[in-house]
Amino acid sequence: MSIGSDRRTITYAQAWREILAVRDRLVAAKVAEDGVALLFMPQGWDALAYYFGAIAHGCTASFMPSPSPKQDADLYWASHVKLMARITPAALITTAAHEEQMRRNGLLVENCVMVQAAPITAEDATGAGDQEVAAALMSRRDRLPILQHSSGTTGLKKGVMLSNDAILTQVESYAKAIAATPDDIMVSWLPLYHDMGLVACSLTPMILGQTIVLLDPFEWVARPGTLLEAISRHRGTLCWLPNFAFDHLARSVDISRLDAGLNTMRAFINCSEPCHALTFRRFAQTFAPIGLPETALQVCYAMAETTFAVTQTSTERPPMTVTVDRVSLHEKGLVIPAPTSPDSIELLSAGTPIEGTTVAILSDDGQPVPDGVVGEVSIRSSCLFSGYYRLPEETAQRLNGADYRSRDRGFIWNGELFVLGRMDDLVIVAGRNFHAAEIESVLNGVSGLKPGRNVVFGNINAERGTSDLVVVAETVNTEDAAPASDGYRGLRQSVRHAIFQTLGIYPAEVKLVETGWLIKTTSGKIERGRNAQKFLHEKSQPAAGRV
Repeated sequence: MSIGSDRRTITYAQAWREILAVRDRLVAAKVAEDGVALLFMPQGWDALAYYFGAIAHGCTASFMPSPSPKQDADLYWASHVKLMARITPAALITTAAHEEQMRRNGLLVENCVMVQAAPITAEDATGAGDQEVAAALMSRRDRLPILQHSSGTTGLKKGVMLSNDAILTQVESYAKAIAATPDDIMVSWLPLYHDMGLVACSLTPMILGQTIVLLDPFEWVARPGTLLEAISRHRGTLCWLPNFAFDHLARSVDISRLDAGLNTMRAFINCSEPCHALTFRRFAQTFAPIGLPETALQVCYAMAETTFAVTQTSTERPPMTVTVDRVSLHEKGLVIPAPTSPDSIELLSAGTPIEGTTVAILSDDGQPVPDGVVGEVSIRSSCLFSGYYRLPEETAQRLNGADYRSRDRGFIWNGELFVLGRMDDLVIVAGRNFHAAEIESVLNGVSGLKPGRNVVFGNINAERGTSDLVVVAETVNTEDAAPASDGYRGLRQSVRHAIFQTLGIYPAEVKLVETGWLIKTTSGKIERGRNAQKFLHEKSQPAAGRV
């Protein structure tokens, strides 16, 4: 088998030699064997080689996002300086292009070695030794080889400590859930610092000996069709994507100009954010003409704290959907099946727990509730993390013995889990409860807006005694439309109409912004609180220049 990346092909034998060569470099650099090694490297095989080389050396490794021109530079450096102070890493592994920036911005802390990730030569790989020692170290089930940083939607990122035992158990259980074999070919553009990109699209296929095709995330953003072309060229069978990426592909890819077929795909797995039935219908209608199998669209509920997967739908049939009364669901927390109408909502199952994992739904006071009642999703799993790195209080709040409190709202129906969204993301308008993700999913279908690049939140209206619904959305093209143009007025009306027709509420304010306005976490998730603060700040400024 081979690992395709950087437009190169790497065999597993060559990969192992290069991992050992990296380990030798870290030994020569006098990196502490039991310390944390943070990697700031672009996507590709070299990043994986240094990652596994650090683990083979005895380090706890963690991928970090590299600075990007699209990010707020001050916010990026300030947050990572704070993170360095908490972690006190033994090594920072980065490229020559980033090293000077990192030193200048104060990322190098005391007793930390800066390692420049120079390319590995054939001579380096040939001369690597101590294979037995490294292999024994990497296979010890009691080790903590990985520090997976959560996305930090509500503050500074938390390091999720994962043991070899949790990782290997996850891979074994999840492979059964998706009927994975060494013959599968996994294609991904997802960043390696995200748990979906690392565990589902790198660690799992490598442990199973599958072929991996890694694409550059920035190239995918610029040309989304490259993912489908890579699947066709390499005869891909597995691919994981967040919900917005399904919408983005369906909206942006013209299949008449695409030289690709999807008949080899076993599963496109929707993961990492609330998944929507409408999204799947759009995707299926768009790509069925180029061979997308009816059973290929699947759902996984996953998080870093459970290593990755909690539940998974069956790859042998389309996921279950249920249409329920919207008011009963949101106001009473009860699941009541209802015919399709403006007063109902169609929900998509996240499947059943993988082997070794159980899911319970808890009331506000922590008691289990019956099937069909909404509550907090609580998880017990043999793949649970060992705690948040150097954050004992946060660990105690979420990890209660063998149970993890997810802070996600959901319910069980016919034996399957349905996930509604984060408990912290409820928007209450005129006494009615809405999940922010539910409203944002409506916006993904509005022509003229960028799918996945919108945010909604409530803003207290003291005069009315309730919250106003605020929408901020990035447009597909802002260059040819002035703020007061008919095009913008029409698009605002389209946004209001779509939300009212679907949910029966009107947003009080719709702010249309240029691409890049919205603040996201390094894993690509909308930072709702920061965007609300940014909106309120701009609203308080003089009107000139506002969109």
